[in-house]
Amino acid sequence: MAQGGDANVLEAMELLKRENEALVAKCETLTLEKKLDILERDKIRTRFSTPGLETETPKPHSKLFFPEKM
Repeated sequence: MAQGGDANVLEAMELLKRENEALVAKCETLTLEKKLDILERDKIRTRFSTPGLETETPKPHSKLFFPEKM
């Protein structure tokens, strides 16, 4: 009977091990997807928050003061 019990325990441990490996793989995939989403979000944010030299409207220079000759 002890051998039958040991076999059942080993079988249960193998089942748990396979389930654990499947969960780890799923978590790794979800982690990578989350990191990709964060990178895409950051890319969009920087595109809208960083002024580009090509698209930036130049500010007019202030008028220089020339005193009138008397």
